[in-house]
Amino acid sequence: MPTLPTSKWCCQQAGHEVLLAVQDNGKGFVSLGDSQRHAKQRGGGHGVSGMKHRTQMFNGTLRVSSALGQGTRVEARIPLHEWLAKAS
Repeated sequence: MPTLPTSKWCCQQAGHEVLLAVQDNGKGFVSLGDSQRHAKQRGGGHGVSGMKHRTQMFNGTLRVSSALGQGTRVEARIPLHEWLAKAS
């Protein structure tokens, strides 16, 4: 029986940061450069760059890790003071 796709997410305070993370057990993808080239061939490819841009708006960092057949993890870390300032 095939494994069903699952995803997990969390949003928590970690010290002076807010951690937002999403992880799945999906198909995954190869290096970001290759992924972007394939996405452009399909007519898409702004997902990771859009997430990075939005994270940088909060002076945060974005980390994406993925491997074919292993799923993907996206992790954004945003300074708590930036999060609170923009949320109010």
